[in-house]
Amino acid sequence: MDPGPQPARDVIGAQLILLVEDFKQRHEQHMSASNAGRIRFRYGKVMFHLDQDYGTRLVDLAKLNGVRIQSMAELVDDMEAQGLVVREPDPDDGRAKRIRYTDAGRALLNESTAASLAIWDDWAAVIGVDRLESLQRSLADLTDYRAGSTALAESPEELS
Repeated sequence: MDPGPQPARDVIGAQLILLVEDFKQRHEQHMSASNAGRIRFRYGKVMFHLDQDYGTRLVDLAKLNGVRIQSMAELVDDMEAQGLVVREPDPDDGRAKRIRYTDAGRALLNESTAASLAIWDDWAAVIGVDRLESLQRSLADLTDYRAGSTALAESPEELS
């Protein structure tokens, strides 16, 4: 029995790039329309990994993103200069700091989340909730697989 046409495996990278670009563009439009335009898309690499109650260590942020500590430090420095995060002493280790949201950072996170949910709703209207949830689960599996990788990005540009 012929299963019908199969998706070409050699184009998945191009498809993912197109979807990321679509997401970035829609997200930036939403953020600009809401006057929250000072967020940079790459800030998501920090914002979505920060523990809302206790903050997160720089070394853990770097590890979660598969980048070197120095690259993550530059990104956090930029966000700190924007007033979105602060570094505070780690209560568990006096030598370490935890990165935490400021009130402005939390507000920006909330607006960014609203933008992401609006995009999710748009995509669900196109392919259906079940297929989008399946895609999301598959991407989560691939992300978890990637997290086991030892490859590290070298520079802040690789965080873009």
